[in-house]
Amino acid sequence: MKAGRVRSSRSSELVASAGVLALAAALGVIGRSVAAATASPERGVILSAALFSGAAIAVFLTWLAVRGWRLDVDVASFGVVCAALGVVVASWFAGHLGQTLFRADILIWSESPFVNDIIRFRAGLPLYGDPPDLSSFNYTPGAPLLTYGLASLAGLGESVPAMRVVQLLYVVVAVFLGIRAARRLSGFSAHAGGLPWTVLWTLLLFLAATNSLTNPFTHLLHNDALGLVVCAAAFLAIVEYAESERAGWLVAMVVIPPMGFLVKQSLGIWCVLFGAWLLFFGPRPRWLRAVLVGAGGLALTVGLYGGGLFLWGENFRYWVIEGLGKHAVSPLRAIQHGLDAWAYWAAGLWACLVLVRGDRARSLLGFWLVWLLLFAVETYTSGIAWMLNHMGPGSFIAAIWLAAALPTAWPVPVPGERWWSWFRAGLTTAIAILFVSGLRAIHLPVPVLPDDAQRYATAIEREFDGLAPDDVLLDHGSWLYLPANVVQRDRSAPAGEAGWTQTADFEGLLGRLRDRRYARILMREVDGPEFMYDYSLWPVSSGVRDALRANYVVVRTIPAVEGSEDTPWLRAISVLEPRQP
Repeated sequence: MKAGRVRSSRSSELVASAGVLALAAALGVIGRSVAAATASPERGVILSAALFSGAAIAVFLTWLAVRGWRLDVDVASFGVVCAALGVVVASWFAGHLGQTLFRADILIWSESPFVNDIIRFRAGLPLYGDPPDLSSFNYTPGAPLLTYGLASLAGLGESVPAMRVVQLLYVVVAVFLGIRAARRLSGFSAHAGGLPWTVLWTLLLFLAATNSLTNPFTHLLHNDALGLVVCAAAFLAIVEYAESERAGWLVAMVVIPPMGFLVKQSLGIWCVLFGAWLLFFGPRPRWLRAVLVGAGGLALTVGLYGGGLFLWGENFRYWVIEGLGKHAVSPLRAIQHGLDAWAYWAAGLWACLVLVRGDRARSLLGFWLVWLLLFAVETYTSGIAWMLNHMGPGSFIAAIWLAAALPTAWPVPVPGERWWSWFRAGLTTAIAILFVSGLRAIHLPVPVLPDDAQRYATAIEREFDGLAPDDVLLDHGSWLYLPANVVQRDRSAPAGEAGWTQTADFEGLLGRLRDRRYARILMREVDGPEFMYDYSLWPVSSGVRDALRANYVVVRTIPAVEGSEDTPWLRAISVLEPRQP
């Protein structure tokens, strides 16, 4: 494609990538402010859309000016798609900025345990406590500790919004790694990326890394954002080693699996993927390299697990292995998730048809099979739950393949067929934009978190006034315990997780309720079927609901966040105090 063949240095491409994201973020902030100035949500969307459309036209005209005002087929179609992607990224920031900057860690189930791990670290306590305390969680601690360290460097170690900004930084790092991998894949098929394609890849990969289907939590306090970085780095290591055969990339392949295990247990699978790729597609001697790299990564991963056992004993095994190991995989649910994520499967399969050919076909096929195996395993394990975030890394690498294939497949002018060339370009442009919607990456500039959430957080904070933090049990949310380094027991996320797998020991909680240990308790769904301490679908009741009713009484209720009644952690809260003897 002629539009992409612009000489540029890697540093200029890096600056352009960062600049285009910063510009889209700034545009999103402005769009959000414009929408907030009107009382009508529909009018706010229209005003934001008008602002974004004006910006898109300005970007398109700038692109034409850079290309010497040549209104060629490839130049025009490329400019339209790039401007449209920029508008969608700006819309994402307009819609999700409120979530990112929200001060309470209650937006998803993992946020409160994420912050609780940080509190344990700050307080010098073991990261994995006794199971009956219900104050630990099922993930390894790499993401919370690194996030806390980076936020602390900016003097914001107690800021939940700062921690979420760090998650976005992880996303940006994954995007940069993905751009480099896409450039390598595209280079294998004799197409240089160039500065224009780098800009488009930046926007496309950011949208894939934050899509609402398989990567909905990467801007929140969850392990997924750092997991994207690990998987993008792992995939890049394979691609780079195939090109250069430098020993440093082999070292990276040994180190990445244990690093991934520290972020999320399932990411240790990369030691298998590295070993298999080196065995079947790596340079000779294949057996030796495959064994050294695969076994080396596995040995380090097992060593880290052994270190966890040494530091935290059986508590570590219980939280990170036993609890998750009790989850049953539903094959039917996994199949449904695979169908739901059809666009990412289609992107990877189509890229294979476009790129895997010629002299480099064997190398490209090896990379593609690594992605295929990873995505297949993720799809199967997603059958554990009803969410598709297990498939996040695989879908992101599928987007890398899609990005790499675009320069090869983009329409170019055909001599003597001017109108047919324009017709093909128009169809390609429309398909590209519609396919982004299939990736579940189209976002309206509408705030995802209602403004009423501020009232909700303030009401919770008032319930702590005049009481020591450890005398108040808030079922979910640790931001109020963070300044005092209080590790509160009996939290709903570990209770719900352990109760669902029937591995929980509720005797400690039941005893504390009978002793009326807490001066005040704030819980959601106390009388509802989704009470996280005694879920209606559990085969055996925990007895927590009955103990709570026998020893505490509801004195008032904090209303749910208006418009978010379907979000579990934003529902109405019952405020309970001990019954009088």
